[in-house]
Amino acid sequence: EISKAACAEGKTIGETAVERGCFSPEEIEAIFQPRELTRPGIAGFKKVKRDKEG
Repeated sequence: EISKAACAEGKTIGETAVERGCFSPEEIEAIFQPRELTRPGIAGFKKVKRDKEG
């Protein structure tokens, strides 16, 4: 849904996810780091989980 909306609106997935309130800009930055995207597992999971836990 987010990727379809981003494509239709000519925006990035990150911009669309932030606008819809799915993630904060900081979370998107952590998730879309090249290192996070190329390692096994869920991109940005540890950072996002740690930040939400306090």
